[in-house]
Amino acid sequence: MDVLSNLFNEMYLSGEVVACFELTAPWGITMPPHGGIFHAIDNGDCWIRLVPGGQPFHVSTGDLVIFPEAAAHEISDAPSSPTITLEEALSGRPENRLNCTLGGGGTGTTFVCGIFHFRNSDYHAFR
Repeated sequence: MDVLSNLFNEMYLSGEVVACFELTAPWGITMPPHGGIFHAIDNGDCWIRLVPGGQPFHVSTGDLVIFPEAAAHEISDAPSSPTITLEEALSGRPENRLNCTLGGGGTGTTFVCGIFHFRNSDYHAFR
């Protein structure tokens, strides 16, 4: 078992990948609030902004963004790009497939989006 799997098991952490996004500019997705969400940027770059009213921040290849608490947010190729809901983004992919491709044909970005939760709600990582 690898080190990351050991850490997750000791933290009673479980999760799943929601989608592997392959996107071309312009694109934007509004993510609903969820107890724990992560985005692992595989290639390219993008902007993330908490909604409503958050300031956008830039992430790029190799970055991992984690929202441990319910946090609605937008992820897009540029801060001004229009967004669609996660449900709309996922509606075009074949059933039981993780890959989701969309966008306008410009610069490409790929990232993995997933959810996680602590199996024991009494556990806190920073006690």
